[in-house]
Amino acid sequence: MARTPGELDITESMRQGLRIHAQPKQCWWNALRALRTDKALAQCCYVEGLMVYTDMPALTFQHGWLERPDGSVIDPTAVMLHDGGVAEGTVGVRYYPVARYTRAEARLFHRRNSMPVTHPYRNTDWRRAEYTALLAALGPTPGAEQVTMLRDIYQMDDLERHEAAQAAQAESEKGA
Repeated sequence: MARTPGELDITESMRQGLRIHAQPKQCWWNALRALRTDKALAQCCYVEGLMVYTDMPALTFQHGWLERPDGSVIDPTAVMLHDGGVAEGTVGVRYYPVARYTRAEARLFHRRNSMPVTHPYRNTDWRRAEYTALLAALGPTPGAEQVTMLRDIYQMDDLERHEAAQAAQAESEKGA
């Protein structure tokens, strides 16, 4: 069955969660364990990013999952989320990826003592993903005050100025 990017495959997520005995609040380890121990997932990537409940848009979570080449999501931890509502399909979730790692790269992570691999507070991609996730969760027409508040919280003006300066510097170095 063809899936769309970001769509949660509930059946495979449940299968993987049960197969690896997924643990609550261990999403990064659950995803890594599933990826490392099932050869059928060899083409998947390990992903770190944010998950948002579509029925409770103010709740965003740093989360880990697997992503197929078509972009669909396998989330072994989903069987436990929201009192089983995600697994039952009664609670919707959206995924906002920040970093993707191949199976070969992810095999090295089991030696780490802490997860996630990409540190949320040192990585501007996390900040952008959180801002984007919350903005999307506000709906198609968020109020100007809400947008201003989010831009201030996530310091988006500073981030955009920094990115523009980096792009200008790269362009000038290319021309030199």
